[in-house]
Amino acid sequence: MRPALSVINLISAFLLLITRLLSTGLLPAKMQGRMRKLTMSFENFTYSVRLDTRGRKCLVAGGGKVALRKSASLLKSGACVKAVAPSFISGFKELSPVPPASLTLLEREFVLEDVKGAFIVIAATDDPKVNARVAEEAKKEHCLVNVADDPAAGNFSVSGTVDLSGVNFAVNSHGLPRLTHLILEDLKKTYGPALDGFAPYLDKMREKMQKDLPDSNDRLQFWRSALTEEVLELIKDGQTEKAKEIIENAAAGYRSQS
Repeated sequence: MRPALSVINLISAFLLLITRLLSTGLLPAKMQGRMRKLTMSFENFTYSVRLDTRGRKCLVAGGGKVALRKSASLLKSGACVKAVAPSFISGFKELSPVPPASLTLLEREFVLEDVKGAFIVIAATDDPKVNARVAEEAKKEHCLVNVADDPAAGNFSVSGTVDLSGVNFAVNSHGLPRLTHLILEDLKKTYGPALDGFAPYLDKMREKMQKDLPDSNDRLQFWRSALTEEVLELIKDGQTEKAKEIIENAAAGYRSQS
């Protein structure tokens, strides 16, 4: 098993490399400007959240690969997506939303009224001018806005995510998608197999302890003593039964005290 700090070291080294490259001026002017713009843009987004989009109206402007990916993730979260574009790639017709999610495809140009009543607006066309117009109108309507080609033009960014048996990891690498991909893949390899059986066990234990320890402060102390770094290392090493044993013993100790 690789040391836990490997991912942190990777992030630090990569960001340090980008910083040094930008400071040396060795990169082509166009590339340097783009990288500086991206890294600075993502620094604006400092507050991470998870949103309840079930049944909420969301607009995606665009009909290409980026718009398809954005639409698919919104539908997966239960949103009611309206996608607007002069044309759509074939993947849109293959999307199968499950209620309360729904999908409406409008093959036409974006109009100002499209943002009315939208909770989230995503500008993902291949025309920067259209994206800027979508963002401007969405902000007037106090919508949450994400702009694919110009993060600073919106008011939120979307982190790369991976869900492992109900444990959700979110990674934001300041506009460096390759680094985000590497980190997410590392998380899958490190935690994926072990969490398959352990996360459901923790859900059941949480329900049990809510009954056995009605007081929230008691439960907080229990989990602090039971779910430790030692247990996390056992999970990462695939020793889930040993990790469960430690938690069960801690639970038995708390029950005997009550």
